Amino acid sequence: MTRKTLGLTRKPVKDAKPVAEAADVMVGVEGERVREADPQKRFLNGVAINPAPAIRLESGSEKLTVRAMDLITPIGMGQRGLIVAPPGSGKSTVLKDICRAVEKAYPEIKLYALLIDERPEEVTDFRRSVPAEVHASSSDESYAHHVRVADELLDIARQQAGEGHNVMIVIDSLTRLARVHNAGQKSGGRTMSGGI
Repeated sequence: MTRKTLGLTRKPVKDAKPVAEAADVMVGVEGERVREADPQKRFLNGVAINPAPAIRLESGSEKLTVRAMDLITPIGMGQRGLIVAPPGSGKSTVLKDICRAVEKAYPEIKLYALLIDERPEEVTDFRRSVPAEVHASSSDESYAHHVRVADELLDIARQQAGEGHNVMIVIDSLTRLARVHNAGQKSGGRTMSGGI
């Protein structure tokens, strides 16, 4: 994925060796002005606080799953959550319901979905049914591609959060993401998903 950047450069020095152009001053990224401090550094150096305010999913959906989440496992800004369930139990459906509810109730939240090692048909279905910006690496891609897609999305999310935007990422599946990171390691003592 490429990002549009705008920068200022100096005039080339006479009789100097030609070098690849690099911006001396960054002016903008993706159509927005860049502040003085690096947004990713600002995000990474931030102070962790308790999740607040609450994200009310039920106000954006009539689905019972999100109503149940509001009652049993409420979520808030800055929270990390994990859905643990056996295969075929509807985890992806719950993630889709969460995305739809957040988009409807909180349109100011920048919503991203990361799909790793999914079947291409599942990727297409997610893109068609969810209002999130979907970053996907289907099962026919290499481990290196899976890792690159995940890292690129994480960089984008850190940049957005560092600029003061509210960002939500839903990941399907964290187990597969851990597996591809683990498989890319050179060591012989890898731990696969059953040993995490």
